[in-house]
Amino acid sequence: MGAAIVEVLLSTDNICLFHQIFEHFRVPREVRPGLLFVGTPFMVLMRWSLFFALKGIYDSLRPLMFALGLFCAYQGLVVFYMTCMGLEEEDEDPENSAMVIWFKKIMGDKLITKYQGSAFHVTLDGIGKYTPMFLVLMFIEVTDVAFCIDGVSTIFMVDHVHVWTLFLGDIVAACIVRALYPQLAGTVELFPDLNYSVACVLVMVGADMCCGVFGYDFPPGTLAVSMGVLFTLGMASSILRGTCRNPDEEDEAAKNKDQGAYGAA
Repeated sequence: MGAAIVEVLLSTDNICLFHQIFEHFRVPREVRPGLLFVGTPFMVLMRWSLFFALKGIYDSLRPLMFALGLFCAYQGLVVFYMTCMGLEEEDEDPENSAMVIWFKKIMGDKLITKYQGSAFHVTLDGIGKYTPMFLVLMFIEVTDVAFCIDGVSTIFMVDHVHVWTLFLGDIVAACIVRALYPQLAGTVELFPDLNYSVACVLVMVGADMCCGVFGYDFPPGTLAVSMGVLFTLGMASSILRGTCRNPDEEDEAAKNKDQGAYGAA
């Protein structure tokens, strides 16, 4: 229980990064929880490797976190800028994602730029092709690796004797964090000012990752406490400013708008 609680506190910021990765790749909302579930076996395997097979090489893998930290901080600044300017991402086409464009140049015809439901690989005209969903899964798992390196290093400071207990506690915590994602996504849609909170958390996570490469880690629990405070402030601000949204009403308005456009056509 102690291992699971420590890991949950250390991993709550993962949810914000998962959310931003999904937003960047314009992943359809209905498949996002399932995508996290699909990546669970890889997550378990990676944590098993770090706990039992790779305990002596954490430091050699930590530089991976620097690149991910820069990505976190950049995404946080983008979210903050767009929220301040009152801009909303209305483009749902993944082919306009910078990462999809970059990987398209590398993979060529092997990568298509449209989602095919929840498929990672499809066959078109007898030729196998990857979908953007494959890229999203890859990014999610790279994120898992980086957070796992940081988390395993910290949790071994709590206890390095009962390794199996720590491993099981870590897996429980990782599954809890994945299960919490739909709640975060729904809350952000309901309270718009939470975008500021998400932006601040992403910048803090990015700074922590980059500093950690050079041995300057934030005090344990800092990110978890900061996330709780920032999210509370974001929800309170949305309520006080009267900016809360009703997703059901927005969906109904969008549906009526589409019907009106169809009727006019």
